[in-house]
Amino acid sequence: MALNLWKKVTNQKLPSTRITRMDLPSLLNWYETTLMDLGATFDKYRYHGADYSTVDELFEILTNIHTEIGQRGK
Repeated sequence: MALNLWKKVTNQKLPSTRITRMDLPSLLNWYETTLMDLGATFDKYRYHGADYSTVDELFEILTNIHTEIGQRGK
C-alpha cells in the first residue's frame, strides 16, 4: 500500500523530492490512490479501533500531493 512507499515523507516538513519530481499523471494517480486509502484507513480507525497516527500520516501525504498539484497549475 501507499503507506510503506511514503514513510520518509512524514519525517520531513517539506514535500519529499519524490513528490516534487513526479510527473503530473503520476501525481494525479497517487492523489486518487492516497485519497481512497485515507478513507479506508479512517474507517478502520473509526469503526475497528485502528491507530489514528496512520490517518494523520496519510492526510499529511495527501496534503503534500495536493499542494504540489496546485503549484503546477492543474
